[in-house]
Amino acid sequence: MRKLFVCFLVLAPALLAQQLQVDPNGSFSIVIPGALLPCDLGPGSLACPSENPALTITVKDVPAGASVKLMALNAEDSLIKKPRFKMIKKEPVSIDTNTTIVQTMTFNNLSNVTLPVVVRTVDSVLGTKAFELEVACNQSTCRNLMDAFDEAIQSLHLAKKGQPLRQEKTGSVGGLQDLLKGLKF
Repeated sequence: MRKLFVCFLVLAPALLAQQLQVDPNGSFSIVIPGALLPCDLGPGSLACPSENPALTITVKDVPAGASVKLMALNAEDSLIKKPRFKMIKKEPVSIDTNTTIVQTMTFNNLSNVTLPVVVRTVDSVLGTKAFELEVACNQSTCRNLMDAFDEAIQSLHLAKKGQPLRQEKTGSVGGLQDLLKGLKF
């Protein structure tokens, strides 16, 4: 019993660790919980964990006047032909006063009903930059990652060109509280 307690004391800080990830280009910041670490961060991109990403962020240049609705439709189109695709929820929310579309979709991996996959996309367009955060997990890993996804998404900050980026962890973001809560298999 003592060995188990000592092991817990050694591992607990690592399990509870968080890392602030700030885009080198200054486009986004997000706090990543220990369950999703380590991450690969580059200009305009983030993948967590590094080896088999369950959470990704991509920032792309788009023409002025690009539509967040079209971005969300593109995210949906990338999955719509998957076996047993289903749109669970599609809703507009606000992140840092920016219009964002959040979609939750499911499909069966490899056409197998015992391998459902949940995909959540968070899309936004700020000027000439398009942002897409995607979380994806299958039934065997999703239950362990839901709280980490929720915590990360609630800490997401987006910055327009020339706008300072928040670089500290803050409380939950309006419109995103409990974004992934209640999603069950």
